[in-house]
Amino acid sequence: MERKKKGFLKKARNVMLLVAACLLMLGGLPKGFTENVEAAEVKLDNRTAIQTVIEKEFNGPDKKYRELWNAAMKELSKELTEEQYQEYLKSPTNLNLLAYTEKTYAPHFTQKGYDVFTYTGDAFMASMYPGDFSLKVSNIKIKQNMKRTKSYNFTFQVTYTNPNKQSSVFNYRGKASLPQRGKISIIEFTDLNGLEDELNKLNKK
Repeated sequence: MERKKKGFLKKARNVMLLVAACLLMLGGLPKGFTENVEAAEVKLDNRTAIQTVIEKEFNGPDKKYRELWNAAMKELSKELTEEQYQEYLKSPTNLNLLAYTEKTYAPHFTQKGYDVFTYTGDAFMASMYPGDFSLKVSNIKIKQNMKRTKSYNFTFQVTYTNPNKQSSVFNYRGKASLPQRGKISIIEFTDLNGLEDELNKLNKK
């Protein structure tokens, strides 16, 4: 379903570009058409950025990230001196973790937005929980705020399958701000039904 949505966004952009090209060939664009096309393309890019981040966060766990995270935690669980900690920061273990996180999320954020998102521990949130479980996001709906056009509200659902292979559906809502085209400065998720409580149970086993 999510793949179909991405395909639709791509097709919509291509249609707009084709219409613009045809009108140019026929003698020019109507007044305001260029601005409308650009605004529509910005909206599509913003929606794509939000959808991508939602999918990265709530489809998982990400096996590659979990592998890198566990390797980093293994090193940090040791009693390190300040000198050893500084060496760890420059080690392949840490640099590989940072590089993978940046590759996954940075293209969809402003620099400050990315720094805040990763500093607060939101990146790959689900992948940090232990155990044999899975998350699958669906029904993503994103709407632009008509009064504040750089702000978007969204809802989605997450299917959680626990280690006993029992599945439950959880609802989320959230909001995002994109001051630059396709670049998120702030994104917030609100857990409406207690998915985080279920995931926290994994830490107690």
